[in-house]
Amino acid sequence: PNAMKPLPEQDKELTDAIFNLDWNDVKNALPKNEPLYAQDEAGKLFIDFHMDARNSWMPKESGLFSNVTLLVDPARGALAGMAADYFKKLGFADVIEVAGERDGRVNENSGVAFLEGFREINGELLQKEPGLEKHELVKAMLETKKSVKGKKLIGVSFDADGDRFYILVKSASGGTVHILSGDETGGLQAGYLMRTDPERYRDTMFVHTVESDINVSRHAKNLGFAPKLTGVGDKWILQKAIEDSAGFGIGLEETGHSIHHGYAVTTDGTQTGFYAGNGLKGAINTLVSICAPGLKMDDREFEEFVKTPFEPGFKNSVPAYYVDKTLFARGSAVWNGIKERLYQSFDETTEPGYRLEEAEVGREEDMLFFKLMHESEGMVGTIFARNSGTEEKSSVYVRGPHELKEMLAAICEDGALYMKKNMPNSKNPMAIAETAVLKQLSDTEKIDRDSFSDINIERLLFEMEIKQKLIKRRGGDYSLTTMGRRLVD
Repeated sequence: PNAMKPLPEQDKELTDAIFNLDWNDVKNALPKNEPLYAQDEAGKLFIDFHMDARNSWMPKESGLFSNVTLLVDPARGALAGMAADYFKKLGFADVIEVAGERDGRVNENSGVAFLEGFREINGELLQKEPGLEKHELVKAMLETKKSVKGKKLIGVSFDADGDRFYILVKSASGGTVHILSGDETGGLQAGYLMRTDPERYRDTMFVHTVESDINVSRHAKNLGFAPKLTGVGDKWILQKAIEDSAGFGIGLEETGHSIHHGYAVTTDGTQTGFYAGNGLKGAINTLVSICAPGLKMDDREFEEFVKTPFEPGFKNSVPAYYVDKTLFARGSAVWNGIKERLYQSFDETTEPGYRLEEAEVGREEDMLFFKLMHESEGMVGTIFARNSGTEEKSSVYVRGPHELKEMLAAICEDGALYMKKNMPNSKNPMAIAETAVLKQLSDTEKIDRDSFSDINIERLLFEMEIKQKLIKRRGGDYSLTTMGRRLVD
C-alpha cells in the first residue's frame, strides 16, 4: 500500500517463504497469465501526473523558465527521453539531454552516485579528481556557454531507476558547477513551501534521515517546520507520512530522494492522494522553488541563494567496498569491534567537553549510531556506521560543525579502515583484485593491468580512487594515498 517498500520483517517473511518452497513445484509451475504490456499507457499517466500543477507546484504565471537552459542527465536509465520531453513542455529556453542512450550502460559516467560527496566542481578539482571529468553532465555544463540561449544554466542528474536526483547550477563566473544534494534541494523546497503556503506547512513534519547535514534540521525548524530524524531509507520517511498524513510536510534523503504529497486521477475519474518520491517530481519541485524567487535576482544573487539555502555543517563518509555485510550485524564481533574502535578514535582526537551517546534511530537495528554531545550545547553532531542497502559496501559517516572537521574526519577514516581490514569478502573477485592492486602499488608503484583480465579494472580503479580514496593519480599511473598506505601497513 502507498507504494511502500518492504519493511525488514516483511523482507524476512518473503525470504523465508522463498526458502520454504519445494523447488520441484517452482520448476514445474505453469504460467497463469499472459504478460501485459502497458508501457505507453503508463508513460502517459506518468507525464500527466507531473503536468498537474498540484504535483509540479508550477505557479500560474508563465515564463518561469524562459531564461533557463536545462541540461538533463537520465543516466541512460528509466527517464531517458521521458524527462527531457517533460521539461520541454514547461517552457525552458532550451533542454539538452546527455547520457540519454538506452544501450544498457546505466550510470556509466553519468548519474547521481558519481557526484555524491561533492559540493562544487571546477577546473582545479578536475585536476585532483580526474575521474570527474568523465561525468557527461559535468563536462557539458563546464563546456556550455551560458549566453547561448538561457541566462541561467542548470542541470538535473538522475540515477538510472529515476528515484533520485541532484541539481547542478553553473556559477555566475562560469568556471564552477555547484552540486545540490538532497539536503540543499530539500532546504530550498521547504523555504518555497513556507513562503507560498505557511498556513498549510507551519508545524508540519520535515523528515530527514541520519545521513543529512545536521544543519538542515535547524534550517527547517527556523522556517517553522517540525524536524523529525529517521533511519536511512525513504521507506522510513514514507512510514512517518502514513502515520500522520495531516502532519506531514516534506521528506528528504541526502542521497537525492524527495517525498511529498501527490495527487492522481484514477480511470473512473476519482481523485486520490498518496505520497510520491520519484526523482522527476522532486526535480521539478526544486526548479520551481529556485526559479520562482530567482526571477528577480541577478546572476550572483541567484548563485548565492541556490548554493547555500542554509549554512552547511561538515559532512563526510568513507565507504568500505567489497565487504561481507553479514559480518556487520548488531552484537556481532565485527559490530562490537567497530563500536570499540570508534570510541577509541574519539578518545584519541576529542577535546574535553564532548561525549558520545549511543542511540537507536528508527528500525534499522544493525546501524551503529552515536549522538555527539557537548556539555553546554547539547547534540552537535552524529557518528554512525551501517551497511548499504543496495551495494556490497559498508560505510562510516560523520556529521557536525566545521570546527570539529579534523576530529570527525579522523574518526570516520579509522572506522572505515577497521571495516576494510575485518570485513573483506574473500569470495568477491573485486576484493581479491583490490588487495592485489594495493600490493602492486606498495611494492612497485605500478599497476599491471594485464593481470586483471577477469574483472572490470576501470570500475575497480574508479571505486578505489573516487569512492574510497585509497589511491590517487600520479602522472600516468597511481600511487597510494595516506589511507591506502595505512590499509597496506
